[in-house]
Amino acid sequence: MDILGLPIIAMLVMLGVLVLVHECGHYLVGRYCGLAIESFSIGFGPQVIGFTKNHTVYRIGLLPLGGYVKFVGLIPGEEYPKHIPGIPFNKAERWKRVVTVAAGPVANLILAFAIYTTLAMAGIQYHASVVGFVMHDSPAEKAGLMVGDKITKIDDVNIRNWEDLNKLVQKSMGKPLNFEVLRPVRDGSAKAVTMSITPDETDGIDLLGRKKKVGRIGIGSGVVPAVVTVIDPNSPAAKIGFLTGDKVKRISIAGVDQDVIDFDGFKNSYASWLKADGDSPFVLSVERSEATAAKNPKLEVFILENKVALDAIGLAPSQTTVAEAKENLAGVFKKGDVILSMDGKKVSTVFDMYDILEDYQKPEMNVVLSREGQTRKMDIQLQEQFVQKAEGRVRIFTLPVSFLGAPVTPPMQTQTYSNPFAAALFGLERTAKDTGYISYTLFKLVTGDVPLKSLGGPILIAKVAGDSAKMGWRAFVFAMALISINLAVINLFPIPALDGGQLVLIGYESLRGKPLSEPAMENFQKVGFVMIMALIVLAFSNDLSRFWADILHSVAESF
Repeated sequence: MDILGLPIIAMLVMLGVLVLVHECGHYLVGRYCGLAIESFSIGFGPQVIGFTKNHTVYRIGLLPLGGYVKFVGLIPGEEYPKHIPGIPFNKAERWKRVVTVAAGPVANLILAFAIYTTLAMAGIQYHASVVGFVMHDSPAEKAGLMVGDKITKIDDVNIRNWEDLNKLVQKSMGKPLNFEVLRPVRDGSAKAVTMSITPDETDGIDLLGRKKKVGRIGIGSGVVPAVVTVIDPNSPAAKIGFLTGDKVKRISIAGVDQDVIDFDGFKNSYASWLKADGDSPFVLSVERSEATAAKNPKLEVFILENKVALDAIGLAPSQTTVAEAKENLAGVFKKGDVILSMDGKKVSTVFDMYDILEDYQKPEMNVVLSREGQTRKMDIQLQEQFVQKAEGRVRIFTLPVSFLGAPVTPPMQTQTYSNPFAAALFGLERTAKDTGYISYTLFKLVTGDVPLKSLGGPILIAKVAGDSAKMGWRAFVFAMALISINLAVINLFPIPALDGGQLVLIGYESLRGKPLSEPAMENFQKVGFVMIMALIVLAFSNDLSRFWADILHSVAESF
C-alpha cells in the first residue's frame, strides 16, 4: 500500500484493473458469441509488449488511459482480414452484438458488486447513530434527546448508522419525526425511549454540492470532552488550583462515583448537585492536559463545597479555547485564549465558527478574545485555501487553530457480514444505489445543473487513487468500485465511439430494418471522436486548474 500511495502507480494499478475487466467483458462474451477478434489491447498508442495467438493480437499500449477489443468488421467500410476465424461483427445477429457491447459496462458493475460484497465480508466501517453532542435550544434538546442516546428507528425506518440518520433528517424539514432511542442507564443496560422531533430548516449542501434547504435537529456524532477553561486567573477555580485544559474524568457526590464522558454530563451532574438537599461536597478528579499522553496519568482531586454556578467559580467549557495556533496565526493566538466573537458574531461552540467561516470571503477578520481575564480585540489574517466543489475550484478562508474542547469523533465501528448471502445482498444494494446516484449526477451534468468544472480526468483519478491507497486497502478498493461504476455508466451514454453509441446504432438498425449507410456511419463516428476529444480536453483542463499549484510544487522539488 506504501507503493500505491504514489499517485501515478496507484492510477496505473486502478485504471489497469478497471480497463482489463471492462475489455475482458467485451472479449469473453464476443468469443462466446463466435465473433472474430483482431486484437485485444490494454492502453493506446505504440505497442510496449504483445503476442499473437489464434490470429488475435494481445498487446499493452504505451498510453494507459483505456483499452479496446477490435472486432473484425466493427469499423464500417474497413477492409478486414478474412483469415481470422469467427463471425465479423457487422454480420453477426443483433442480439449477439448487443450482449457483446453491453458486456463491458456490465463487467464493471459486476466488479463493483464483487468489491462491495468482499468489503461486507471483511467488515464495513461506520459511525454508530449515537448522539455525541446536543446543541443548546435545538429541536433535539427541546424534545429531550440526550448525549449517549442510540437512535434505532425513525418513523418505522431502521437506523443502522449516522449516514442513515442524516439522510432521513435532512429531507424532513418541518415534518414531525417519531424517534425510537436506546438510552443507557447506570447498571449498564439501556431503556427504550420514544419522542417526536421536528427538524428545523437550515442551509445545507445536497449530494451534488449545491446549496439547498435541509432539515437539522441539532445533534452531532462528536463528543465534546469535559475540558474546562479557567475564565479569570483571580477566580475561585484558579485559586484552588484549576488550570485551563484540565479534563474532568470522574465526579463523586455523597460517596457515589460517576465517570464523566462529556462536558454536558459534567455540567448536568453539577446542576443536580446544586439542586440537591444536604451539604455533601462535589468532588472532581481531573487529568492535566500535559499528562494525557502518560500511561498512568495522575489525577488531581478538587473539592467544591460552595453551591454556586460554574461561571461564578470561574469554570467554562473549552470549545473555543485555543490549544494551538498554526500557520500564519502561530504567535498571534496563545494557548488558553478564549475566542468570544468572530466578525461581530458571538461564538460559544466550534459549530458557530463553522457557520461564520462557511461563506466568509475576506482574508481578514475581526475577533474578540479573552486572555488571562482581559478582553482583547484584534484583526487576524485567515488562511487562504482552494477546494474542489461541484461548481469548480473555490477559494475559502480557514482558521488554522485547534481547540482544547473541540468535539472528538468516536472511533468507527465495524459490521461484518459473515453470511455470504447477506454480504451479496449488501453488495447488490450498494451497487444499485451508487449506480443510481452516479447516473443522476451525470444526467445533471448534461442538463447544466452540475457545472462542467466538476468533471475530472486522469490527474483527479491519480489523486483519488493515491489518497485512498494511503488510507488502506479498504479505501482503495472502495474508490475502485466507485470509479468502476462511473466507467460503466459513462460508457452507456449514447455518444458515438462509446458502448452506448454502438447500442444506439443497433437499436436504429432494429427499427429501420437495415443498418445505417456507410457514409452516415462514418459521420456518426467522426462526431463521436470529436465529442470524446472535447471531453478529454475539458477533463484535463479541469484537472490542471485544480492541481496546477501542486504540480508546479512537485516539479520545483525535483530540482
